[in-house]
Amino acid sequence: MIADSYGSPSTIGGNREDLRDILTILEPEETPFTSAVTKGDGPNATFIEVLADTLRKPRTSGTREGQDAGKGNNKAAKRTRFGSYVHRVQDEFGVTDVQQAISRRGGVAAVDNEYGNSKAKALREVKRDMEAVCCGSQEMQGGSDSEMRTRGLFTWIQAAAQATQPVPADFRPPGERDESTFEASATTETIVSGVDDLTKLTEPIFVHLLRNLQKIHGGKQDYMVIAGDDICQTVDNFTRVNTSTTNARYQVQEQASKKEITLSVSVFDSTFGRANMVPTQFNGVSASSGLGDPKIAYILKMNLWQLLFLENLHSVDQDENAGGLSGYVKAMFALIGLNPKGNGKIYNT
Repeated sequence: MIADSYGSPSTIGGNREDLRDILTILEPEETPFTSAVTKGDGPNATFIEVLADTLRKPRTSGTREGQDAGKGNNKAAKRTRFGSYVHRVQDEFGVTDVQQAISRRGGVAAVDNEYGNSKAKALREVKRDMEAVCCGSQEMQGGSDSEMRTRGLFTWIQAAAQATQPVPADFRPPGERDESTFEASATTETIVSGVDDLTKLTEPIFVHLLRNLQKIHGGKQDYMVIAGDDICQTVDNFTRVNTSTTNARYQVQEQASKKEITLSVSVFDSTFGRANMVPTQFNGVSASSGLGDPKIAYILKMNLWQLLFLENLHSVDQDENAGGLSGYVKAMFALIGLNPKGNGKIYNT
């Protein structure tokens, strides 16, 4: 019998392993909300508040000649403050003295510094945690609670009062409805929509949401729509004439020199608002699976949100001991809605 690569050399025969210096990590790392949101001045307490106010309704009545003024009118009656607690997120990393020495001598494929690689990976993971926190549905908690949490976008943007330190009614979205009974002519000023079947999320419904937001802002606005895959795909289908049979699209002439066919809607521009569609994998992340909900979308006026850092995202190297090296990554921040009323959301009921 002759020697071959499967038999006699094998592990006892001396064949060297060919382990390439390539390390691949393929995971979602785009964080559109935390990348785009305004970073405000750092807080000096664990509960941060902002002020909001309203204007009275316009009126067309006049006054009589010579009518005297009264004794004043309280223009601060509707002024109210509300806020959120700081969220504390932390992760640890470490490497034994032996493994670090081996990596320094080139003994680990694709990694020449095991400790540095662990630190960089922890920073990337916590950055994703922060996006999931901001785009989540958790309610805030603080004080003597076991975990420090800030309020997520899903809970900020709701018509009903929140469970903790609720946003006053004047500054919450004015209405919420199940779109399974929606009519395009409906007058309800809803900007929070529950959809039990995304086939019911039609173009008239989407325009209706933008129309009601336009009523609140007093004019057409630009919105960042951070949306799960299913909702992005549904909006893409707004360009189709028929989605159930022929999948025929509206005819659009494009320059052949581009060698490109456009089959997406990245900007939905209507009379009432301009929605910039941004796909994400971090809306409503499941604690068990770590996957985002593809059926959640936030319609955001970005200047109405701030991310305030008590401590910026950073890493700390702990004292080295005989056993090896260790450290941690940490951030403390609060997501603040300056006026949630000017935003909307779509979600699966």
